[in-house]
This record gives sequence, structure tokens and C-alpha cells, in this order.
Amino acid sequence: MMRKGLPPKEDEASNNLAEVVTNEKTKEKPNTQLTKVVKEEIRPLNFKVPNSFRKRFKNYAVNNDVTMSELLVKCFEHYETNLKKQESR
Repeated sequence: MMRKGLPPKEDEASNNLAEVVTNEKTKEKPNTQLTKVVKEEIRPLNFKVPNSFRKRFKNYAVNNDVTMSELLVKCFEHYETNLKKQESR
């Protein structure tokens, strides 16, 4: 059985998430999932959609190099913004 080795010492590993924020400030593209953990707690959102919609949604996310979660957030933010514009008319 292969072993992966010893884990890093606590003082070496304690700044892992802080480094992600630092990378964001240097304009490097960090792992967005880790960045979100630092900024705000991520919670599951479970609901059912038609299979055809799920396939279209997932394909769009893959083709545009975003996660399905990121796409849902962007869609909702766009919807909110446009709904407010329509209500003010």
C-alpha cells in the first residue's frame, strides 16, 4: 500500500487559506472555492429541476469554465438587477 507521507507541520499549514486571499490581491486567479470559504460560509441548496434543463445548465457552465454554483449565483444576481429595473418603469 502506498503512503502519501507525513502531513505538514502545524505552523507550515496554518496559513493555507490566508495565502488564497493574498493571491487574490496579486491578481492571480485563486481556487474560487477556497476564496469563498474565507469570505462567507458555503451552504448546500438542494432542489429538483427537469433533466433537460440540468443538462443545458451544466453544459453552459462547462463551456464557459465556471462551476454550476457560480453560474447560479450570477444568474440570480442578473435576475435581481433586471427585475428591479423593470419594476421601476
